[in-house]
Amino acid sequence: MLFFCRCLLVVGALWTMNCHALAWGTIGHQVVGAIAERHLTSAARERIAAILATEGKKSLVQVANWADHVRRLTIPVQPSHVVLMPFGAKEYVPDRDCPEKQCVVAAIGANIRALSDPKLPDPAKMVALKYLVHFVGDIHQPLHTIRASRLHKAWDTDIIRQQNAKWKRLAGRVDAEESDPRERASIADWAWESHQLAKEIVRDAKHLRREDGSYALNVVYYQANWPIVERRLKAAGMRLAWALNDIFAPSEEASTSESTEALTE
Repeated sequence: MLFFCRCLLVVGALWTMNCHALAWGTIGHQVVGAIAERHLTSAARERIAAILATEGKKSLVQVANWADHVRRLTIPVQPSHVVLMPFGAKEYVPDRDCPEKQCVVAAIGANIRALSDPKLPDPAKMVALKYLVHFVGDIHQPLHTIRASRLHKAWDTDIIRQQNAKWKRLAGRVDAEESDPRERASIADWAWESHQLAKEIVRDAKHLRREDGSYALNVVYYQANWPIVERRLKAAGMRLAWALNDIFAPSEEASTSESTEALTE
């Protein structure tokens, strides 16, 4: 247990803000992990298998929701799962939106660096991997970039639940979706994409808002917005795979340090 806590401290004690909400729900995060696994290189797949084996796991799907399970721990204090930007923001501003690196953008960057550290033992890398799988999903949930909690549950779980499919089947459907996320977009770009979508979501739902601040959402709303969720899940899975492929690329194939540094800029 002491060693486990030390591993958590390696990648989790740099932040002092607790997470504010879940993202995508259990199935959504499993879908992201499953899509990522479909697009791993053989080198990344082999290295990840070795890291997962330190806890007897065999799949990214199995660890995709771990970060939500430990989110209320106070020792170590957990990294934030969100990056909250002002509604009228024109761009992502680190000093304003991620003070003292207390946001999911910084958390993703820190865990990429941890996984890229050749001196870090595999049990500690396992913690970083579990965080990374989850946080890449979180940052692609639009409402993780804005204060709109009354809509959050719909976008976390309700829209996905309306698809009436378990994670494996849903991952296949989402992965077949033809959207093409930008491979070399930075982590900050991912957050800004989500924020722009979040503003549209809030504006589009304005006519559904009740006097008490809740929203009159129904199956029609869920189905109409599924394509947005589908594209964000696909982008999250693909970008997670690309990041892991860069991290674990053989030195003769690519410069991992240059690739991961570009991603975190």
